[in-house]
Amino acid sequence: MSVRQASTAVQEDREHIVREGLTMALYMAIVLLAVLAGAEPSVADVEDELPRLIPGTAIGLMLAHVFAFSLSHVTVMDAGGVSRRGERLETIGAMLTGAVAVVAVAEAPLLLIDDIARAATWASMFLVAVIAATAWYAARTAGSSRRRALGYTAAVVVAATAVVAVKSLLGGH
Repeated sequence: MSVRQASTAVQEDREHIVREGLTMALYMAIVLLAVLAGAEPSVADVEDELPRLIPGTAIGLMLAHVFAFSLSHVTVMDAGGVSRRGERLETIGAMLTGAVAVVAVAEAPLLLIDDIARAATWASMFLVAVIAATAWYAARTAGSSRRRALGYTAAVVVAATAVVAVKSLLGGH
């Protein structure tokens, strides 16, 4: 393998790892938005439980996702038959980083604002902002113009909202 090929392979691996982290952040934002949409902030139980519901849901999702990812990659080997454990660990690290960042964004209003309904609204707006920022970043790094990136971002936000609505209608949170 030439130096150029090795450099290209490293760049592709790095892009894959970043993509996995962004995918986890997007997934977490959509699921937590559905949790917030399914919660009724006026109910006393939810007021006490909502600040715990976000990290609890997130931890469960992270553990399930990392377990599934690890299990599905146990047999993945490169052409030389050597396990790519280091790359797998970097990818898991990127996923966890993306998830933790989203949880922090969603949890902050719930911890800082006394009115739970207002806090849930702010948390929801922050999660939509995460979804929009992820879509914008994906579009711009793929070479889209600002106008196309804006259109793509709007479409992603609409699609994510539809996913949240369907999830809320079918299964609560």
